[in-house]
Amino acid sequence: MKSISVSSRGFPATTCLWFGLYLGMLGAITCGLRTYRAWATREFASMEAAEDWQKWRSDAAKLNERGPVTRRAPMSTEPPALVLMRDHFAACLGISLLLSSMLFLTFMVAIRGALRQPAAEPDGTGT
Repeated sequence: MKSISVSSRGFPATTCLWFGLYLGMLGAITCGLRTYRAWATREFASMEAAEDWQKWRSDAAKLNERGPVTRRAPMSTEPPALVLMRDHFAACLGISLLLSSMLFLTFMVAIRGALRQPAAEPDGTGT
């Protein structure tokens, strides 16, 4: 089966399709994380959110005194989602893109391999 060439270099159309899907996935992940970062910064940087976090921290410290399990109160004075998206955004984006790329590659190889398998010949047994 001859593949259809897209350019003079002979890239098959399916390769261009997979590359386009891959770029689309990277773009969607980047846009999604940037949108979540903007939301987290807007929601958790407010004074009301800081007060809620401080109240939860004090309640968590009280749970340590009366609960059956020893629990440490959070040490951070800011909500974890705010710290994660503000201070460690590059690491979150990098690991998200890396792991998604590995998963995409795995699925791409599996799907391409499944589509390239020759059709099974009928064996005449009726099954």
